[in-house]
Amino acid sequence: MRKTGCLTLFLLCASLGWAEDKVCSVNVVTPKPGGAKQWEEARKQHNKFHAAEKDKVAIMIWSITAGSATGNYLTVSCGQTWKDMDGKDAFEQRDEADRQKTITPAAASSQAAYWIYRADMSSAPEPTTPGKMMTSVDYIL
Repeated sequence: MRKTGCLTLFLLCASLGWAEDKVCSVNVVTPKPGGAKQWEEARKQHNKFHAAEKDKVAIMIWSITAGSATGNYLTVSCGQTWKDMDGKDAFEQRDEADRQKTITPAAASSQAAYWIYRADMSSAPEPTTPGKMMTSVDYIL
């Protein structure tokens, strides 16, 4: 799962084209067995919290439909710098309280990570918008 998340996120960041100092906050969430719809509804409810807080950071969500992580969800927020993320302790506490109320009861597990796009290692030109779908290749060593 970790290698899958790494490669998928690398491809995602490459497709979004942010400068080197931009950070992506990533979560791979596994819903409870049989609870995909419950998790999707919980995610929609949590999005309402972000709207009420006037949070300007876009949250992008993909459902993983093939590979070892099939049935999981990839939740990504990109485009912030580390400095942008500092000093948001009060918001983070309110956000965590709402996540515990809405999303956590529907999730079996969640893996969080932070990623930085590396233009110096990428070969593709940088698109300005994410694609509706993406493909990744997993290399298991």
